[in-house]
Amino acid sequence: MKPRIWTGRPTLAGTSVLAAALAVELIDELVDGTKDAALPLIRHDLALTYGQVGLLASAPLLLGSLLELPVGVLAGQGRTRRPAILGGGLVFIRPSWAAGWCSFSRWLPPPRPSRSQACWWRS
Repeated sequence: MKPRIWTGRPTLAGTSVLAAALAVELIDELVDGTKDAALPLIRHDLALTYGQVGLLASAPLLLGSLLELPVGVLAGQGRTRRPAILGGGLVFIRPSWAAGWCSFSRWLPPPRPSRSQACWWRS
């Protein structure tokens, strides 16, 4: 069997993977840059000291460092790999969905109260 020689033309699958990786990197840089730019505003609004802001900024890194080893050991096991991956996905997706819903819901019209809820303060 002859080895396959690269012809110099990118394939559609390779281009798609590269585009997806670049999109993920762009989103990561935008999120990180926005967080760093917002820290002075957060400090001012919440009246935090510089030490508290530093702890706030480092909390995700510290938590990730503490959880990385146990989750890696758990995911390396044969039977527990799938539940660990699915559980980690749910742990990530649920707060992300809730945060997105909270920011999206301000553009939704307020719900109409039902007849029993409309005058709850009168009873």
